Amino acid sequence: MYIFILLIIILKISINIAFPSSENLLNDTNSYRLELNSEFKTGGFDFNGDGKQDFIISDFQTNKLYVFLVISQDMVDRDL
Repeated sequence: MYIFILLIIILKISINIAFPSSENLLNDTNSYRLELNSEFKTGGFDFNGDGKQDFIISDFQTNKLYVFLVISQDMVDRDL
């Protein structure tokens, strides 16, 4: 019985450390918050038809679209 109570206490402490309820405890770790106000990933598609998923990002500050293509080896061997 005492082993189960001790196990529950250890689990409660470890859950509080792993998932802190306040932002101050989270700031003490090596985690960093990312703020991506200017970029928004609009989707992942297969733009070049090689069977691998590519993705597109729109930048609202510059009003530009960026397409990132994942190129396979057989795509490199043939002419684009």
